[in-house]
Amino acid sequence: MMPIVDLLDYYGPLHDDVERCLVGIEIGEDTEYWKRSYLRCLCTFVEARVYLLKLELKTNDHLIDHSELSPQVLAFLDGNEWSVGNNGEIKARMKIVSPVDELKAVIKILGSFYPKLLWDFGSQRWSRVKKLYKSRNGLVHPKKPDDLSIADKEIEDFELFRKDFNTWSASIYCEAWGEPESGS
Repeated sequence: MMPIVDLLDYYGPLHDDVERCLVGIEIGEDTEYWKRSYLRCLCTFVEARVYLLKLELKTNDHLIDHSELSPQVLAFLDGNEWSVGNNGEIKARMKIVSPVDELKAVIKILGSFYPKLLWDFGSQRWSRVKKLYKSRNGLVHPKKPDDLSIADKEIEDFELFRKDFNTWSASIYCEAWGEPESGS
C-alpha cells in the first residue's frame, strides 16, 4: 500500500492544477481556455482519487476486511472481467467502467462498511457528479458549438461538488481509523 505521504505527493499536483485553473478564470484572460482546462483537471482529479481508493480498498485490513467482499467486488477492484477461451483457459481481461459508475461503486463499497460514507444516488450531490461528466464528455466529444463552452454557473456547481468530494474523501480515514489524535 502506498504510504499516505506518497499518496498526497501523487494526488496533490492534481489539486494544484485545479486551483491554477481557478486563478486563470478569475484573472479573466482567455477564460474559455481556463474553464475547459478546469473541467478536464477536475475530472482527472476525481478519477485519480477513485483509482487510489480502489488501490486502498484492495489492501486487506487497510480500510476494509476482504472476508466480507463478494468475488464480484474483488474483481471490480482488480479491474478484471473473466473470459474463457476456446481451449477452456480462463483469462482475466480489463473491464472498462465509466468514471461515474466507478465512483458510484467505490462509494457503495465504502458505504457498506461505513454507512456515513454512503451517498444518496438520487440527490443533488450525485446529480453534480453526473453533470460534471456530462460536461466533460461534451467537451471531449463535442456535437455542437455549445459543448465547448462552460458557464460560470457550471463552474460554481462543480466547485460545490469538489468541496463536498474533498470533505467526503477526507472523512474516509476518520470513519476507518477514528479521529486523528491531537499532539501532546
